[in-house]
Amino acid sequence: MRTQKKLSSDPNFAPGIPDEAREYADRGEKIEAIKITREGTGLDLKAAKDAVEHYLRNSNNESSPVRPGEFLGASGIPRDAIAALEKGQLIEAIRRLRAATGLGMKDSKEKLERYLEHYPIVNSRYRSASAGRSRKLLSRTVLVLLALGLVAVGYLYSSG
Repeated sequence: MRTQKKLSSDPNFAPGIPDEAREYADRGEKIEAIKITREGTGLDLKAAKDAVEHYLRNSNNESSPVRPGEFLGASGIPRDAIAALEKGQLIEAIRRLRAATGLGMKDSKEKLERYLEHYPIVNSRYRSASAGRSRKLLSRTVLVLLALGLVAVGYLYSSG
């Protein structure tokens, strides 16, 4: 059974909210921002509400949404590693987790995989971003092979 994280009792929690929640909060859609914060971070309702209100109270909001080494609640995963996951960059997320915690590569990968199992929104973003990266790589490979084929055909045509 997963325990809910509370803002006030977790000393590792920095009151940050996901970028998408910031966008909703900035538009005045506080309830949606709280909902997205809960889904993206695993915070309980009160903690998510407190985090969104903290964001809204700080009118300058100059702080970066993701700072290296900043941990997100009790998950033990640095926010910058989560940001890398959301971009589909598993290897970068592993590197950042290892740098922050000193875990080995295998343990870091397993911890991130467990995190993705427990946070479906982050998992969805990870899968979507990594699928997009795979499509880009495949299309580039096809273009390179096509170009090489054209060069080979041109060479054969001109030489013989």
